[in-house]
Order: sequence, then structure tokens, then C-alpha cells
Amino acid sequence: MLVNSGSLFGTTTVTSVLGFVYWWLAARQFSPEAVGFASAAISAMTLLGTACILGLGTLLVGELPRQPRQQVSLINAALILVGGVGECFGIVFAVVAPFISLSFQPLRASIQDIMLFAVGVSLTAITIVLDQALIGLLRGELQL
Repeated sequence: MLVNSGSLFGTTTVTSVLGFVYWWLAARQFSPEAVGFASAAISAMTLLGTACILGLGTLLVGELPRQPRQQVSLINAALILVGGVGECFGIVFAVVAPFISLSFQPLRASIQDIMLFAVGVSLTAITIVLDQALIGLLRGELQL
């Protein structure tokens, strides 16, 4: 349990430091408009990815210790489901968001942009569920 808790703390610390460095460099290399759009797009990916986990991460935390023979199939099924839901939500958001705010117009500039955003949402959902599954398996060191 101590290793799991320490891994969560370490992961949060590393993520925070890397995020700070990323945004510090971005603010010095790109225009304020580009940084603002990137920040909004990443925030939207995070929000959508979090919504797309459908509670499966929490479910896995409880079920994985109870079903040791089904762990791999439970994790795989959850990752495939949230990845697909994330992809769909990402596509819909990239197409609809510019109607709500013109600032999101670059999201649907091309099919590649739409798909890149959708893949970002999908990967966000997948990594959140995978992180929670690793915690459920008491394998926090892999998360770190």
C-alpha cells in the first residue's frame, strides 16, 4: 500500500513538473493566441476523456482484486470501450464546438485535425482507466 501511495505522489509530482516546463516553453515559443487555443483544446480533451471513462476505472479498482483470473480481459474490455467512446466524443466535439465558439474553428480545419483531437480524447480516457486499473492491482510503480 505504501508503494502504491508513493507512486501516486511521484506521478503527480512528475506530471506537475513536466506540465510546468511544457507551458513555460510554449509561452516563450508561440503566440499567445496559439498557446490559448492549445490550452483550451487540452482542457477539452481532459474534460471529455474524464467523462468517457464511464466509471469503469472505479469499477476496475473494486473488481480486479476480486476476480484475479479475469483481470486481463476486464482491463482490455474497459480500455477498448473507453477508447471507442472517447474517439466518438472527440469527433462530435471537434465538429460541433466551432458552432458554439468560433475559437474552436481550428479543430475542424481538416479531417486530420478532427482525428488528432479525437485520438487525444481517446488516449486520455484510456490512460485514466489504465492508471486506475494499476492502482486496483496494487501496481502503482508501473503507473509511475
